[in-house]
Amino acid sequence: MAGYEEGVKAGKMAGKKAGERIGTLCGKRESILLILSDMGSVPEEVHTRIEEETDSDQLGLWLKEAVKASCIDEFVRALF
Repeated sequence: MAGYEEGVKAGKMAGKKAGERIGTLCGKRESILLILSDMGSVPEEVHTRIEEETDSDQLGLWLKEAVKASCIDEFVRALF
């Protein structure tokens, strides 16, 4: 029975870590898009690129670029 309980515990920990990772990704995406939307209409291509990104470090870099950008075009130049 101990093996089963250890397996359940390991499964819960893995699920928690996966949920935290997903939450972090969603939060970064949402923050980037919120900052950009304050600058104007976010082009669909840019919106899609941000939503499809799965690398947390990359999203972090884009978040920094979004904060520094004075307009969406400036952000897009940094993005691509």
